[in-house]
Amino acid sequence: MPDIFQSQTRWVSQEALNPTYMLKAMGNRRYANGFSLTLHHDLIDLPLKWREPKFVFVNSMSDLFHEQMPLSFIQSVFKTMEKADKHVFQILTKRSHRLLEVFDKISWPSNVWMGVTVESQKYVHRISELQRVPAQTKFLSIEPLLSNIPADLGTGLEI
Repeated sequence: MPDIFQSQTRWVSQEALNPTYMLKAMGNRRYANGFSLTLHHDLIDLPLKWREPKFVFVNSMSDLFHEQMPLSFIQSVFKTMEKADKHVFQILTKRSHRLLEVFDKISWPSNVWMGVTVESQKYVHRISELQRVPAQTKFLSIEPLLSNIPADLGTGLEI
């Protein structure tokens, strides 16, 4: 099989399996911009309407600490999480540097779990950055694991 065919097949497969592309192709207006940063102000207060307690993965297909995410939007999300204290909100980021830039401008309620992704030894520094954040519950996502990570990171986090 020629290399170009393999590359095209791989690209088509990745695009076809990506939820953002699928939702955009299905006409979901929330994904009309594809991977461009899109703020949905109308959904910020949605958790306040839920009657039953939920475990919520915030921005599961994006990153709340994206460099282009306005601080005011992040603060609005955190205010809602604080008000919606019957729910647990799990936030995961690969942008621990941005998290460090803004963490002291955010109120950290106890129902917010903050985590960082550490996919290889190259990103172990995210752990020490997470440790500086005043979230009551901190966690690590060690996936996709791309290389060995030392078992004893001396983090003080339960792994």
